[in-house]
Amino acid sequence: MPDDATEHPPGSPDLSNCDREPIHIPGAIQPHGALLAFDADLRLCGWSASASDWLAIRPAPDRPAAALGLGEEVLALLDECLASAAQGESPPLSGEVQANGHLFDVVVHMHRQRVLLEYEIRHVGSPEIASFALQANRAISRLRRTRQAEELLQIAVHEIRKLTGFDRVMAYRFRHDDSGDIVSEDVADDMDPYLGRRYPASDIPAQARRLYTINTLRLIADVAYRPSPLLCRPDVVPLDLSHSILRSVSPIHVEYLSNMGVQASMSVSIVVRGRLWGLIACHHRQPLLVPHSVRMACDVMAQVIATSVEAAETRRAEGRSRQCAQLNSAIVQDYVSSDDLAATLGAHAPDMARLLECDGFAIVSRQGREVQAGATLPAGLPQQALASLADASTDIVCRNGVADWPAGTAPASPWVGLLAIRCDAVENLWALFWRLEQIETVRWGGKPEKLVRIGPLGPRLTPRGSFEEWKETVSGCAVPWTAADIDCAQELLHAIHRALSARMSELDRAKNQMLAILGHDLRDPLHSISMAAQIMTRHHDPASLGRRIHESSGRMQKLIAHMLDMSRIRSGLGLGIRRSDTDLSALLSSLVDEAEIAHGRLPHQRAIEADVRGRLDADRVGQLVSNLLGNARHHGDPARAVEVALRGETDETGRPVAVLGVANVAAPIPAERVARLFSPFKDAGSEAGTGATAHRGLGLGLYIARQIALEHGGDLSYHHEHRPGDAGPGWVIFVARLPMGDGAASSALRVGA
Repeated sequence: MPDDATEHPPGSPDLSNCDREPIHIPGAIQPHGALLAFDADLRLCGWSASASDWLAIRPAPDRPAAALGLGEEVLALLDECLASAAQGESPPLSGEVQANGHLFDVVVHMHRQRVLLEYEIRHVGSPEIASFALQANRAISRLRRTRQAEELLQIAVHEIRKLTGFDRVMAYRFRHDDSGDIVSEDVADDMDPYLGRRYPASDIPAQARRLYTINTLRLIADVAYRPSPLLCRPDVVPLDLSHSILRSVSPIHVEYLSNMGVQASMSVSIVVRGRLWGLIACHHRQPLLVPHSVRMACDVMAQVIATSVEAAETRRAEGRSRQCAQLNSAIVQDYVSSDDLAATLGAHAPDMARLLECDGFAIVSRQGREVQAGATLPAGLPQQALASLADASTDIVCRNGVADWPAGTAPASPWVGLLAIRCDAVENLWALFWRLEQIETVRWGGKPEKLVRIGPLGPRLTPRGSFEEWKETVSGCAVPWTAADIDCAQELLHAIHRALSARMSELDRAKNQMLAILGHDLRDPLHSISMAAQIMTRHHDPASLGRRIHESSGRMQKLIAHMLDMSRIRSGLGLGIRRSDTDLSALLSSLVDEAEIAHGRLPHQRAIEADVRGRLDADRVGQLVSNLLGNARHHGDPARAVEVALRGETDETGRPVAVLGVANVAAPIPAERVARLFSPFKDAGSEAGTGATAHRGLGLGLYIARQIALEHGGDLSYHHEHRPGDAGPGWVIFVARLPMGDGAASSALRVGA
């Protein structure tokens, strides 16, 4: 397993102590080689105690490299290293040399203005090692022909075991929380397999993870080694061995390996976009020194895997990005034509859910209104989530499990993962996406805990001593939302904001047009009142003049009321529905009576079911009906009756619903106008049709009527039909569905999955 922590200063031991251990400056190297450190002028500033024995030289501070008898080949490597250095750093260069009767692999690199020259002993190769180049080439070719990550890792562990001779070679894939699963393994027949086991993130502290990304290969030839200390000039800070091939490792890691019965280990990092994506870990029950050239072949295999994984992730990200862009474009286009963001998001919610790979979704506004399609989420879950977001300081909220919810707000299992997107801050409109709890049995490679023991420096964490499989059931967590998921949510939010901004510009333009129309429409009744007042001074018929003043002032009141209602709706206050027990049958009959008295020339045909009762806002429902009747008068055939119908029924949940319809004879409304029929700012005169008697006006009636229905938990819809035997243009029909109970505003809503 990877490098772990050593002893740390006395104090309360925890995993953060492990994270603070300076394992990159251990002050020692492994003894199967020697290290010489030079400054930028190639003067000796540090060396390992083993250098004298291995190289038969006499190290001394400030001795020039050329005076140490290192040989022309090594001096050439040192010069090449300096020549390739930039800002005190250079990549490693390697070769092989004979020194003091030994064959060495030599590696030189520059780091933080220090040139580190390392000699690693190479034992005389066997025929198997001599043929490793052919094996490595074949293995790399196999990897390059493979795209699936699982198959890549399986090939890698098999080929690396053949090349190196380790008893066990395992491939780890790291999870979002940095724990690792053994997903591939090639192991000796007489050893316990570890395939499928998980190891905790604490097995690789943060600083060890950093080293694995910058120095991708680590060998411990013999865990029982005695470190060779580094000797340095007094003015030299501890040598940074981050890139060293001989760096001494943490004593705790040595203890960890010993507890596993491992005498030699090697690890090869799989780094994707600077992140430790995976790791090839090799174990042997006897000391094993793998030649540098063989290790480099293993490192190349890991790089091939990393390249393949990165290419696959890039293809996947590009495909998802295209899908996200297409979806965002469709949402913006539909919203611009419908002016109903909640309904638009609801229509596209299934596509959004598929893109985010979630199990449920809901579009919820301040009024608790939801617009969905699909299977049903638990009752009240969207409202519960909305309440938990009341204090959200960001427009995107990500919760991966129960622990991420504010205290007391977490929903019952299994709906524990939530990605919430605030699409409209004014309306408090949220798009909510859920992931189900993933209950799984984790097969840990030993109980994932460290023990506190007293060591020479006080309390310290020690690695577990048992690696028998230990099972744990994990619950309360969903599949975590990834950075790619958050990016998709952010792109959706940007698209919505652009659409809202464009819509606001359109609304400003339409508002100016509306104010001009309002000035015109108010001028007519004011002129009539002024004329009536002048006529009254001449003693004309007071009854006729009174009717004119009454009608004109009524038109003014209606215009002003519509403007006030629209202002309340657009500001997010709503219409302030106040429910009370209402006899809707009697209310509708009364409204039709009043319409017949006021407009006696236009007949009304009734189909009003008796005793339809419920809890409604009678005044607002009356306003809805009056708007629909006025719309029918203005746009219908004056020779044909306006039809008014009412019936009671129950919805799919058994709750009572009133179905109210108003119909008039007229040609169908053009499709381009239907899309904006319930918009507050549409072309003057387009309120509901193209009849010969189309009335010029603000066009707010249908917008407010639909809002009344929505705030009751219902809806208002339009359709056109031709009836059998009727040769006319057909019927324009508006139907309002009004839930009749106090809980209707939330209970009649749909949710999706």
